[in-house]
Amino acid sequence: MDYLSTRLIERDLKALGIYNPEFLQKVDNLCCMGLPFFYLTYPTNFPDGRLDIELHCYKHSETEEYKLHGYSAKFVRPIEFEAVTINGIDVLALDRAMANVDWQGLMQDAPVDMNSYPGVLIRKMVLLNESSAQGRSIFDLLSIKHWLGTGLYDPIKDNLKMQYETAKYFSADNLLEENITYCYHLLSGRFDQYLLQLEDIGFHTPIYLKRMLAFSADDFSLRLYRRETDGLMEVIIPFSKTDDRYLIEQYKVKLYDLPAIQHGIFNDLDTEKLEEDMKIIDWMDEASHYQIFNDDEYCFTDKICSILSQLQDTHYEDQGISHILALLELKYWAESPDFVGMIDNDTWNFLSSCPCKEILLPAGIPVSAAFHLLHGRAIFDVKSTEMGAFWHRAVPDIAQTGHFLLQSSDGISVSRLTQILQQLPIGEEEIETVLSRILNGQIADVQLKSGQSVLVSVDPFQEHLILFSPNGMPMDHQTYQCKNSNRPSKQPMPPTKVHSKRLLWLKGKKRGI
Repeated sequence: MDYLSTRLIERDLKALGIYNPEFLQKVDNLCCMGLPFFYLTYPTNFPDGRLDIELHCYKHSETEEYKLHGYSAKFVRPIEFEAVTINGIDVLALDRAMANVDWQGLMQDAPVDMNSYPGVLIRKMVLLNESSAQGRSIFDLLSIKHWLGTGLYDPIKDNLKMQYETAKYFSADNLLEENITYCYHLLSGRFDQYLLQLEDIGFHTPIYLKRMLAFSADDFSLRLYRRETDGLMEVIIPFSKTDDRYLIEQYKVKLYDLPAIQHGIFNDLDTEKLEEDMKIIDWMDEASHYQIFNDDEYCFTDKICSILSQLQDTHYEDQGISHILALLELKYWAESPDFVGMIDNDTWNFLSSCPCKEILLPAGIPVSAAFHLLHGRAIFDVKSTEMGAFWHRAVPDIAQTGHFLLQSSDGISVSRLTQILQQLPIGEEEIETVLSRILNGQIADVQLKSGQSVLVSVDPFQEHLILFSPNGMPMDHQTYQCKNSNRPSKQPMPPTKVHSKRLLWLKGKKRGI
């Protein structure tokens, strides 16, 4: 078979992760037969099971080139037994002995001599099946493990066999990301475990994890981004490999303080109009980014192509517009799996030059809490007792760590905080919502019975509320209660202490992202 007939299928197999020269030779031999299609299985052993990839190969009717059309991946978990003796039969010894017999070849030479070594094993299997319910269960599992595909296997056990198998069909459209390594993590259930760790932190998109697992054999890190009201949050999540599994132990958060976008017209480019066009696009929706081209190919939509040509036009030398374009890319592309890779080095360098705050968090604290911690607000430790422990930002030793340290200290109890909230003239049904928000480090927007809106936070260590008007001006809780509350306080509240950093955060300028 000439090279042109097999080059596509060899390219596909290598993208899938198949480099074994003997197996590639088998594929080449099948291509030489000129068949319109053929199936071939490639097995790969892993520490906790075997992955079988059944390749579906077809020949193009016009070019006569062979190509991978798709593949079925099946992960088979090992069937293991405990050390037990039933009816005088050592189950572990029987399992080891049956593994040393070529049952496929044996069944081609029927009948089996029952006095031979395989015959003795068959007699033990019969005794096991006739012994008890436990014996019959072990007989079924041994049959699946050693007799599958022979005349000794009963197809009625297929339902039991499926409990040890997970299968999925894949098209050949995305071989680099859906390769053998990714299939193993997905079908073995490990991918869902890793994704659950990410979701506990606060990220719900699997695409980044999928890409990293497809190419990573050892430790790796995910670098993800979140838009916040006053900046861009960069989250670096390291996955460390322990006992053939990946685990998130801690992660780093950087909150960049980005300048506001100063729109203008540069070389006939209206940057404000450009941003209006970018707002229309759902940059997280991959399916909406493409249109069909030449019947069977895809390209970006015309609207996205127009935006790309404006953002990536190299003739913009003015630093003012380069910063504007950098801010637009960071604002709309940093979160997008499709477009984050299009952000150029100049934009990343610009981001690195912006002021930022850093904090190192354990995996048990979600990234949403990082935003509040970096702004100096404490969050309730959900694992603490009723006494009330709060995580808060400690003073950093920049020379040693370069980031804020996390510290847990005893503060106000939940019951005491609830009592204080009950002094506010708000409905009882709102107290639980307000309590949840301020325990999470948020500033709760509360509407009083009078119709007035106030912002409520808490100082868990001074045990009092911090109240602000909607425009960020501090309000004294004790004075306010005397004038407006119909419910007397159970005990007087201490004067409100307004920390300048909190007030500055509330009165800060609106950021570009």
